[in-house]
Amino acid sequence: YSLYTQYQWAILPNLSIVPGARLDYDSQFNTEAIPKIGLRYQPWKTLVVRASYGHGFRAPSFKELLLNFQNPSAGYVVDGNPNLQPEFSESMNVGAQLNLGVGIRSEINLFRNNLRNLITTTSSTQNNSKGSSQFTYNNIGQARTEGIESKLDLQLSSLLSFKLAYTFTIAKDKTNNRPLQNTPKHRARLGLQAKLNITNSQIFTTLTYTGPRPFFHTMQQDGAFMEKTAPPSFRLDFNF
Repeated sequence: YSLYTQYQWAILPNLSIVPGARLDYDSQFNTEAIPKIGLRYQPWKTLVVRASYGHGFRAPSFKELLLNFQNPSAGYVVDGNPNLQPEFSESMNVGAQLNLGVGIRSEINLFRNNLRNLITTTSSTQNNSKGSSQFTYNNIGQARTEGIESKLDLQLSSLLSFKLAYTFTIAKDKTNNRPLQNTPKHRARLGLQAKLNITNSQIFTTLTYTGPRPFFHTMQQDGAFMEKTAPPSFRLDFNF
């Protein structure tokens, strides 16, 4: 169960503060109070500055705790971990949005997240007795992600618009003193939206680039880790 409340306080015509809190009750992981506060400042009509600070809480899902999934045709097994602990986070964001009024809008955001008991997927370099690769879920005691997000929206006409986005992330597993696995440094997205008056329909096309991502596999003999890197990838989505 969750209970959430927030209040928007307009201190000045161009300055607002939004405090809020959420109370989560979980029958297995007790009760957590989660505060947050946000600020919005608009010094000019074309510029909006935002900042926020807050805490987060996420209990492990049923799948992460108790899953027993076997896929013999693909050669892998995923087991839940009933000893998982909930995730806690502390997040800080500072950003700005610029509206030029000629179909151009840009955004930039600096972020930092301090994470405790981060739930992540781990794998073993050895197979089980049936010859399948084994995966499970574990907690990372301390982790951190920080970086910059940027967006650019271009409304070229009433029928055509482009959306560009880029995120640079530095992610560290502080418990094991290594990069945080499955987190790319670079991620970019290019989107196109076109309206077709003849058929009264729209086309959405998005090209997403995901940079190389590190993964770590447990060596069952001595408990050490072996690092592998997933190559960069592109994904094209098309909707009509």
